[in-house]
Amino acid sequence: MRAAVLVALVIALNAIAGPPANAELRVEARLDRTRIFSFEQAVLTVRVHGVRSVEPPVIEVPGLHVEYRGGGESSSTQMTIINGRTTMHEALSFTMQYVLTPKTAGRFDIPPIKVMHDGTEYTGPAPTLHVEDPPPQPYVILEQEVEPASPFIEQPVTVRLKVFIRKIRSGDSYIDEQPLNAGRPPGLEIPWLADIEGWQTGDINELLQPLLLRDGEAGFTINGYGQRGFFGRSMLYQFRLEHSMVERAAPDGQVLPYHCYTLERRFRPGAVGMRNIEPSVFRGMVPADEAAMGRIARPETVVAMSNRLEVQVRPVPSEGKPADFSGAVGDYVFAVDASPKAASVGDPIDLILTVTGGGLLERILPPDLSAQKKLNEKFKVYGDAPVTKVDGDTKVFRYTIRANDETVTAVPPLSFSYFDVTAGEYRTVWSKPVPVSIKPTARLTLSEIEESGGVSRSWLGRELSGGLLANYSGQELLADQTFSWGLSPGLLVILLLPPVAVCVAAVVGRNVSRRRSDVAFTRSRNARKAALARLRELARTASAIPHAEFCGELSKVFTHFIADKLNLPREGTTTDDVRCHLASILPGDPVIESLDELILRCDSGRFGADAAEQGGDIAGQRNEMLETARRIIDRLERAIKK
Repeated sequence: MRAAVLVALVIALNAIAGPPANAELRVEARLDRTRIFSFEQAVLTVRVHGVRSVEPPVIEVPGLHVEYRGGGESSSTQMTIINGRTTMHEALSFTMQYVLTPKTAGRFDIPPIKVMHDGTEYTGPAPTLHVEDPPPQPYVILEQEVEPASPFIEQPVTVRLKVFIRKIRSGDSYIDEQPLNAGRPPGLEIPWLADIEGWQTGDINELLQPLLLRDGEAGFTINGYGQRGFFGRSMLYQFRLEHSMVERAAPDGQVLPYHCYTLERRFRPGAVGMRNIEPSVFRGMVPADEAAMGRIARPETVVAMSNRLEVQVRPVPSEGKPADFSGAVGDYVFAVDASPKAASVGDPIDLILTVTGGGLLERILPPDLSAQKKLNEKFKVYGDAPVTKVDGDTKVFRYTIRANDETVTAVPPLSFSYFDVTAGEYRTVWSKPVPVSIKPTARLTLSEIEESGGVSRSWLGRELSGGLLANYSGQELLADQTFSWGLSPGLLVILLLPPVAVCVAAVVGRNVSRRRSDVAFTRSRNARKAALARLRELARTASAIPHAEFCGELSKVFTHFIADKLNLPREGTTTDDVRCHLASILPGDPVIESLDELILRCDSGRFGADAAEQGGDIAGQRNEMLETARRIIDRLERAIKK
């Protein structure tokens, strides 16, 4: 009992005092990979030993984009008892992660990592990152092109990817056999396909749906698009690209026959300036040479990268810009209508301006009617903003005008100016006149008003002279005519109960509908329940499986739990991914350290000595690991919810 109290007291004093005075502060840095391709990323981990927290250092490397992803504290305590004397050793560290994205190929020497703590600078060595472009080879060549090369803002732009796969060689000739294999489809990574920042495009489903292949047909996978199959297995879609046969130069200059596969997408730049379009990447196996008896002898595993594009988007010129230009860029048809076409002087008339074309309609401002001189001569034009509506490729502006006099016979032609991107110049078009019929304003005499109202002059005069109280007589003059709702509490409850019940039912129905339709919400909500069910099943079968298999299944419980909680793919999510995601959303949370220790124990059990060689109470170890896992899952559930 005395020893337990002493241990608890030592732990408490260490927690209050912070890190030990003799703790060695040391900075180390490592890369997850020291060699990458120029289209890949590397993760730099910086660990500062001997502290609970430090200010993340700023790391700048010319040619690399460095992004800080977060950090967290970790600690471990070791207790030794020798001859009744207890010694506590606490190891503290603070770990930070940076993502390195190369801008070009080359060797990048990361400068020494400098960390400030308590006014003292500590420095640690940093590794070197080697970035390479895929080596040239004749089997697969990727090319990207943009048309036009230097568009105006809002001008339609086509970005095109061409994939050239060399024909299969048979001796000194080439055969036309299909180079794609449905069982092992090559993959394309096209960074601009979904969107280009600041550029407008259509729905990607409308582009890819017609290209989707049936099972058994050979094509390409694109950007990992697919769906989840049974047992969590990912099923990637395959797509058919436009195909042709061409001859072109290989990297060594030799002209060879190629299959050419093309995919393109149209955009409209919404911002002026330089825009970089990143390279596309091909990964996969392609047949190279044909051996005797018509068998493919040597498939090649190929990684190929396209060129990077730089597109300079130009503004529309200021020279020659018409006074009525309202931001329309493209090619448009302009029309004007009026409703009603028969009215009296001073009556409101709807003036409807319709602009139809393929440009960015939301950028077209309402035309300024005050600049239309002939219209202002015949009609009263108000400065109020018009009612606007966009329907497909048409934008409608609805104004209110009033005829000045009965001599007006038509709405005069109105002008509309836009910038024609094809011709590279401004154009002004005119609408056709809209005939209208305007009558003088009707004037009624007092006798006409009386006859139309069906009342006599004598009655009207008597009512006006008597005032409003002439309608009341006798005791009605003394009655309180004040209107009162007279609501009692009971009546108020009866009136409010139905709308409150409807609102509650709507909220409940919406939540139920959301739970049924939102797969990500359902996965996250049920993640803890599913993880605990897996732990119970693992506890039931633990005695019948090897220790290495037990540790592997326990690691999967955590990777699947975090994948479900954060809506990540189960397959491919590793324990390192779990650490990285948790460090970014729960920086410094002690539960990460507890999870890290348990994962290290699992890795030791999976890849270390066999259970029979470990000795000790294996069943007791497993029960203790399962109980620790339950506590960590509960702590993670509470921490992530916060």
